[in-house]
Amino acid sequence: MRTIIAIGGGTSFEDGTGLPIHRHLLDRTGAAKPKITYIPTASSENIEGMLIARIGFQSLGATVQVLSLFSLPSNDLIDWMADSDLIYVGGGNTKSMLALWKEWEVDTALKHHYDQGKLIAGVSAGANCWFESCSTDSYFGPYRALPALGWIKGSFCPHLESEPERRPTLETFLSTGAMASGYTTTDGAALEFHDENLVGAMGWLDSAKAFRTFAGTPPRFEPIELTWLHR
Repeated sequence: MRTIIAIGGGTSFEDGTGLPIHRHLLDRTGAAKPKITYIPTASSENIEGMLIARIGFQSLGATVQVLSLFSLPSNDLIDWMADSDLIYVGGGNTKSMLALWKEWEVDTALKHHYDQGKLIAGVSAGANCWFESCSTDSYFGPYRALPALGWIKGSFCPHLESEPERRPTLETFLSTGAMASGYTTTDGAALEFHDENLVGAMGWLDSAKAFRTFAGTPPRFEPIELTWLHR
């Protein structure tokens, strides 16, 4: 079974808000000491961010290897990721991340492991990338609709209520046809897909919400029931 967990936000290790979803992901691996491949491409491989993620996951009992495209760990990324229990993609600039992935064939390695059934998760840009299109702030200026990998049909928008312009621009994209029907979540919510089909949604912040979105004039938002993670 192929699984992707797309997280809309709310994953901070520093203030502890992300602990419920991170614990859940590690539990889902079924491994006594899970090994994580962490991919920080979207954040420009920010050293501080990588250190926080490494220490955070290690504090939960995991081991972590970090994929750097500026200090490549191997010429065979498929083999390098092979013993990972979880592949986790961080947030940042979706467009730049996808461009670098294509150049280094990271997308090819990820698709191989996705098809093999390895658990894959990501937040913000790391959630945007799996869909046909997404709402992104990758560009200077207003949010834009961006084509993505297309592994999951439809569109995705993270951070729905934590960034004031997210919902109005999403509504515009859906009403003008810039983005197809799809999904959106607030911070503190995540969607789980099995073989590209939505099978559930999780929440861990009190404000968490998730919606199916339907393109049209006006666009329509249909709430998705959340399963609450222990905090």
